Amino acid sequence: MKAVVITTLVFMVATIILGGVLDLVQEKVNAADYETSSILFKKPSTNFPLVLVLISFIISFVVVYLYSKALPQLPENIYLRGILVGAFLFLIGDLLKDCIVYYKIAIPGAIALGQIIVDLLNRLGSGLVLVYTYRRVTRGEKTE
Repeated sequence: MKAVVITTLVFMVATIILGGVLDLVQEKVNAADYETSSILFKKPSTNFPLVLVLISFIISFVVVYLYSKALPQLPENIYLRGILVGAFLFLIGDLLKDCIVYYKIAIPGAIALGQIIVDLLNRLGSGLVLVYTYRRVTRGEKTE
C-alpha cells in the first residue's frame, strides 16, 4: 500500500504540472484563435483549491491502485506499458469529454484539436511517470 500512496502523489503532481505546461504551450500556439473567442475561455475560478487537490488525489489513487492490480496482465517493457496505460487513461477519461465539450460548442477547430492533443500527450506522459515511479518504489520495497 505504501507503493500505491507514494506513486499516487508523484503521479498527481506530474499530471498537474505536465498538463499546465502543455496548456500554456497550446495557448501560445493558438493565440490568435483564443483572442477571437476570448469570451469562451475565461480562466476558471480557483475558490476551492483544496477540494480540487483532494479530488485529484482520490482519482490518482484509484488509477494507481487499479494499475497495481492489473500489473500482471501488462507487457514487461516499461515504455510500452506506460504508453498503454496513458492511452487507456486518455480513452476512458479525456477523449469522450473532449469530443463532447470542444466540438459541441462553437470554438475554433484548431483549439479543439490542440486541446485533444494536449490531453493525449498529458496522459501518455503521466502513464510513463506512473509506470516508472511504481517500478522504482516497488524495487525499493523488495530490497528491504
